[in-house]
Amino acid sequence: MDTPKTLVMAALLALLLAAGCATQPNQHGIPNFGQTGPDRYHGGELTDAGRAWLAANGVTNVIRLDGGAEPGNWAAVVAEPISTWEQCFGGAAMDGKIVRAVAFLAAHPGTYLHCAHGKNRTMTAIGIYLVEGCGWTVGAAQAEMDRYGWEDSFPGLKACWRKHRTEIRP
Repeated sequence: MDTPKTLVMAALLALLLAAGCATQPNQHGIPNFGQTGPDRYHGGELTDAGRAWLAANGVTNVIRLDGGAEPGNWAAVVAEPISTWEQCFGGAAMDGKIVRAVAFLAAHPGTYLHCAHGKNRTMTAIGIYLVEGCGWTVGAAQAEMDRYGWEDSFPGLKACWRKHRTEIRP
């Protein structure tokens, strides 16, 4: 027999589990917004409000991992479009794009890295950056990736993350 206390506990557990799977809210006009260090940011597709907020906060560079034009007055726009095909099947070309994006992010403070949703392509690159550039453990980087909605349902991205995390720190 279900008691009110049991039902309340079950509802709280369900709420906690659901919250753990949620991506970050839209902040500053940027979906799934996150900050990696004092001057490096990541998230989803930018709105005009997001562009304005980033510019006001010292962002001068954008890395776009999903292709397309990037409006705005940026010092550098690095386009490393990773297609859905590459997300699914991976390969050296996709790995190279991720590595170049991570290297640019590491070398250029004031950079915003994004894809459409700020989840899979973006968080694969951010995970590698956190381990290689910031000294995080693989487990901590994976937890951060998961917090922003990274899914291992894209075999190409999953293979890229697996390859780099074992090469960096097993």
